[in-house]
Amino acid sequence: MAENYPIKLDLNGIKKILPHLEPFLFLDGGEILGAVTARGRITFPRHWDIFNGHFPNKPLVPGVILQEVLGQTASLVLKVIPECQGLIGVFTGVKRVRYTDSVKPGDVLIAESTIDSYKKIGDSIFGTFSGVGKVNEKIVIEMHASFAALPEEKIK
Repeated sequence: MAENYPIKLDLNGIKKILPHLEPFLFLDGGEILGAVTARGRITFPRHWDIFNGHFPNKPLVPGVILQEVLGQTASLVLKVIPECQGLIGVFTGVKRVRYTDSVKPGDVLIAESTIDSYKKIGDSIFGTFSGVGKVNEKIVIEMHASFAALPEEKIK
């Protein structure tokens, strides 16, 4: 598929690609940088309910939310991979994750995810991706994970 990169996405553009809904749609902007790489952005709102319990006096974004942001960013690339049209990306495993700093209310996380490999098996795609998240140009998370891109009826 010939595309002109980058493909810039606002929240409405992201909603056309990802099946997620609020409160679990984390990206508020992004761009598809090329055939296998995307960048996503989220500003963590200071009033976010999760900060009331994680942690009350020292609010931090939970690590699994950072992982999900990298996964949602990787899923943006599915829009430009011809074999993935109409499929929904899901995690199948996290091979390695490393947190290098905390993410706090008000921080803007810039996530960059790259599809490293994929293979079509039947009507589905299975592969791996890597991602890095940064706040103020400082790496706060690095992750390598596996995914499946599945027809909606196969998601259980």
